[in-house]
Amino acid sequence: MRLRPENPITQILLILAISLILVSALSCKKKAPELKEQKDKPTKNEPAWVQKCGAAFSFAEKQEFYGCGSAPVLDNNQFQLRSADERARTDLAKNLDRFSASLFKDFLDSPAVREKAALSESGKEEFLASISRQVTEITLHGAQVLDRWRARDGTVYSILRVGFNEFEGAVRKQAASRAAELNLDPTTAMDEVNRQLAKRRVSGR
Repeated sequence: MRLRPENPITQILLILAISLILVSALSCKKKAPELKEQKDKPTKNEPAWVQKCGAAFSFAEKQEFYGCGSAPVLDNNQFQLRSADERARTDLAKNLDRFSASLFKDFLDSPAVREKAALSESGKEEFLASISRQVTEITLHGAQVLDRWRARDGTVYSILRVGFNEFEGAVRKQAASRAAELNLDPTTAMDEVNRQLAKRRVSGR
């Protein structure tokens, strides 16, 4: 005996009910969001730069300047990171200032400059302090955070880096703009500053 077909409305309602069940089941199987690891998560593998800072890098990478800093555990994680970065920036500034002062001291002591500049000892010190500060400020604009690392005790370490090219550009700019103070023509000033830069680039600073 053949069964009579069900009411069309009933069939439609049944199909809709089955569809809703399937959609609900599929939605429950969505992938959970991927968990992103914190870059500075605690690890036992301490990077060499934490102890050695820039000395941890090879000769090729010594065409750059480095600064390192750290910050103890703080309630605010972002503030801790910023504190470590700022201390690394301060360290980098000291390194840049010391290096630029050494370069310009050799610049002033070179025969081509010494004969014309005729600076007193106090005038020489004032010039070195001023131009080194200006070179450092300009160069720091190109500094970037290279890495951060969190030690097992929660201390965050940060290392900043800036390339020799940025430093070189700042040195040339200041040497050209202040040549007149030393009774130098721009060509003489640039020739001597380029010689000093070349010496340091070849030696890996």
